[in-house]
Amino acid sequence: LVMDFEMCVDYKILKDQVSDLKENIDSINDMLVQGRCLVLPFLGIDFRRFKQTTPGNIAARLDNIITDNLDGGIKTFTRDDVASDAVNGDFIGIKLYPSLGGDVWPGNRTSNYELQRKRNIALVEALSARQIPVTTHCQTDSYECGNSSIKDETLINYAKPQKWLNLLQACNSRDIRLNLAHFGGEAGVSKMLMWDEEDYDDYEDVLGHSGPTVGASWTYWIITILKTYKNVYSDVGAFNFEDEKAAASLLWLIYLDDIGELNIDGDYKLVDKLMWGTDIPMTLFENDDYADQFSKFYRYTNLAKLTSDTDFIYKLPPVSSNVVSDHAALVEKLVNTNPANFLFGS
Repeated sequence: LVMDFEMCVDYKILKDQVSDLKENIDSINDMLVQGRCLVLPFLGIDFRRFKQTTPGNIAARLDNIITDNLDGGIKTFTRDDVASDAVNGDFIGIKLYPSLGGDVWPGNRTSNYELQRKRNIALVEALSARQIPVTTHCQTDSYECGNSSIKDETLINYAKPQKWLNLLQACNSRDIRLNLAHFGGEAGVSKMLMWDEEDYDDYEDVLGHSGPTVGASWTYWIITILKTYKNVYSDVGAFNFEDEKAAASLLWLIYLDDIGELNIDGDYKLVDKLMWGTDIPMTLFENDDYADQFSKFYRYTNLAKLTSDTDFIYKLPPVSSNVVSDHAALVEKLVNTNPANFLFGS
């Protein structure tokens, strides 16, 4: 994912970032082909590239930015033709990183907030009309830069899922293919369950008397969007699966949603909206490599193995639950089915 750092200070222009990435992909192309790997990047675009005073010209400006920075534009593939028609280095999507300074839904105390909201609505609708998959950073762990006068906490909150909910509700189109990365991380997932830290024996202790959800959690609001919008997904690319509380919480969320006890309304199941991903190299401090991160994901989503692990102290969902006990089916959804639906349409 090429990130649009040009809106920060003293960074390369976007076209140069694209050229560097393509050079690196070309340099390992033989190895990728031999390993049957296909690298299809996303182009990073900052909200602020689109002038807030001209929301009516957003669609044309989007096309111009893509054309100016990508020789062949954004490529669109179906899941059937991508393996035969795509080549390494084909750009297939857009990456947004609001915490660099592009507020998703500016508050009403922000200067020109109405024009900025209209700009963002127009951009989402232009992306939706073109059926371009969009990944947006949506987590409290963020990279902030570009304006030292704005507090880091404010920049982080530019990406809040509540802001995305406001934006999506204001759009005429409900079809945008959107990935709200990274499901709030392990902290957001853990906060959604009211754990009794001293007793994990009773099912009621996991649920808590007032239900399993905590509204303050980013993950709660992400799930609200996932269950409301057909084509919105969330990856777990920055999720630390060695955090056993978070791993158990993730399985509980999938299970509780499946049996209708998550207390979040919506037409879609959570298990159909989550995607495996990796935030490497950002997560190299806790993973040796891509394979190491995947092995942790594979281990800590295996309910049967965790249930038999005497060192795993957290209460887990019933093994009789099909949605989490069928590990092969769960992994197939997160690794294959759901990402394919996001990238190529369901």
